[in-house]
Amino acid sequence: MFLDASSKKISQLAKGIRFPKSIYKYDNNYFFTDGYNNNGDELNKLEVGANYGWPIVTIGEDDNAQNVLEKQNNFKYKKNHESLNFKEPLISFVPSILINSFYKVPENFSEYWKNNFLISAGSLLYRVKLNKDFTKVLFYEKIVAQKSMGDISYIKDYNFVVVASHGSLIKISKR
Repeated sequence: MFLDASSKKISQLAKGIRFPKSIYKYDNNYFFTDGYNNNGDELNKLEVGANYGWPIVTIGEDDNAQNVLEKQNNFKYKKNHESLNFKEPLISFVPSILINSFYKVPENFSEYWKNNFLISAGSLLYRVKLNKDFTKVLFYEKIVAQKSMGDISYIKDYNFVVVASHGSLIKISKR
């Protein structure tokens, strides 16, 4: 939903979104993380008027996933967003990774992490690279943190990234 502060009118920005966790703006693009239970977690690029498909389509399944794998149940959800005219996620994580925040790594952070983003999820951090028009994930790298990951921020004065983690802050810096 979108609230126009001057007119106080609410309009629908997009639909088919399940349980959004974070929204992030970079270079006039908006990204959001979305996920819940075993249905799979997603990173999406926000487009006004788009339908992301929930609850009709998702890559993951409900808690009956084991029964589906054992062919005791049929899929509850459709599996192809595009064929049903829904917006495809940039990436889906199945099973769910407890996705949380999405954040652009500043260009001066590291020569090796240029044009990279971070996703916090459960006790993991993912380093992600998108293509130049932000429509496809080129690669991702899993970084084990051993603590639950939350919000991500950059401390410019010290050139390090900070991740909130259950009562502490985790510092990520180059050597």
